[in-house]
Amino acid sequence: MFYSTVDLLAEAVQEADWVCVQTNSWPLPEEEAVALVGRIKADGEAAAESLGDKVRFVLRGGSKLRWHIFAESQVFLDNDVCIQFVPRVLGGGA
Repeated sequence: MFYSTVDLLAEAVQEADWVCVQTNSWPLPEEEAVALVGRIKADGEAAAESLGDKVRFVLRGGSKLRWHIFAESQVFLDNDVCIQFVPRVLGGGA
């Protein structure tokens, strides 16, 4: 049986309070990274809708805020979104 990404996310959320999707998008060209994040966002929203629930996203970028973190962040912007860039503090842990 083939499961779509939406089905897999919906199933995972039914068994846990949260789900992590790690992309390692930094080596991708910016356009591909933004498209990947857009697909993940759309799939997450569809999974939440299929369950009659809402979804919240946390986009964790590299600690140096380089590559295309700002372009990827744009995917999540709308009227109800707050984006914070929190730098890592040396000696403060991982």
